Amino acid sequence: MLDGLVVAGHGGEGDASCAGSFHSSQVRLTMSPARHHGYHDIIAVERTDTDNPSPDKDGECQAHPAKSVKRTHRLRYDGNRYPVPAALRVMGL
Repeated sequence: MLDGLVVAGHGGEGDASCAGSFHSSQVRLTMSPARHHGYHDIIAVERTDTDNPSPDKDGECQAHPAKSVKRTHRLRYDGNRYPVPAALRVMGL
């Protein structure tokens, strides 16, 4: 019913001198009291965290996390399944 839903992901790239950009995301699912076709809607809260580490004045690698970004998606049952928004799907599905 939720084919292709990604609930966690991590990625990024960096170099040997500590410079880079990294991200992680998590999705929390909760049931909504609202219903469609007899099934509760699902509220998906996506939280994305990013970090852009860089060397400090002593050459030590230091994290530079950005403010977390939260997005809320409502998944409604369409009679056959819960269509998953593109932002929450596995690439290629």
